[in-house]
Amino acid sequence: MTVKYKMSRCSWLAASFFLLLHLLPISASPLSSCYGNSTTLDWYINAVGETPCMTYQKLRQICNRKYQTPSWPIDTPTDQCDDPISTCCCNSIAWSVRMLCINCQWDEYGTTDPGHSADVSRGPHYICGSACTSTSCLRLPETVQRAVHQHGVRLEDFLYNIFWTDGSW
Repeated sequence: MTVKYKMSRCSWLAASFFLLLHLLPISASPLSSCYGNSTTLDWYINAVGETPCMTYQKLRQICNRKYQTPSWPIDTPTDQCDDPISTCCCNSIAWSVRMLCINCQWDEYGTTDPGHSADVSRGPHYICGSACTSTSCLRLPETVQRAVHQHGVRLEDFLYNIFWTDGSW
């Protein structure tokens, strides 16, 4: 005996919407634009199709689905790589995208903005410090690199070359 159940159109649409949300591995960030419609990072947005804050969030969400890129204060230490699985943030690629995000958030003066840099000592601590156990600090671990491709996170080639071993950025 076959029981037929007819779902209302509204119920069917709601169920489809929730199924789609469940299937999406990475969520969007509320930080979708740079400071005051600045154009300084348009080169990045044009190359990647999103702000560096969105890219950073997507990278972090590979290891921590709930991660949301915050709005960081400029004069205090910012994000910590403290996820239970730290391989998505304990590397120079995450550090570089994070620094681009900070510049995106704090770009008050447009193309004349001098930019915002991290103290040389912050990079190695963030990337390979006490919270990080990654042995591949200057590249993405192979498992994370595979996940980046599977989730469609766009990490341009230049992100793999712009880090100096002393932590300069």
